[in-house]
Amino acid sequence: MKTLLDLVKDRLPKEKKKEHYHIFLDKLRAKNERILLKNYVNFQFQRLFYLENKAKWLKFENVLLNNEPRLSPDELSALYIEVTDHLSYAQTFYPDSKTAEYLNHLASQSHQKIYKAKRESSRRFITFFTEEFPLLFYNYQKQLLLAFSTFALFCIITSI
Repeated sequence: MKTLLDLVKDRLPKEKKKEHYHIFLDKLRAKNERILLKNYVNFQFQRLFYLENKAKWLKFENVLLNNEPRLSPDELSALYIEVTDHLSYAQTFYPDSKTAEYLNHLASQSHQKIYKAKRESSRRFITFFTEEFPLLFYNYQKQLLLAFSTFALFCIITSI
């Protein structure tokens, strides 16, 4: 099977093969160097991002594992928002990195802990229909009367 280099050689006249071959190699080397440089710079930015935020992530992880004293809800909320912001940044600029995986794991753990379903009492269902629902009707009786009368008016008009 012919390589890309062989295909280029075959298309060139014999006297220019050597000259074009070297030009092609120089362009290929330059392209590879640009790719390597881009990857190196990207790695350095990722490393800097990790080093700048590592302490915050570890603090948040310790809070989640109950190794650290409880934080106020405002502090916990601020840390959660910061971690999810860092996750979105990492997924944008370092999509297949260990940093993005770690932040995704941390955000999902925290989401489960913060928003875990709390059990409602069995009396809650009865309380809703005996207290909350009638109170809603009382508070919005003007709007409900207007909506019902509009509905009834259009029902009468369409039945005629």
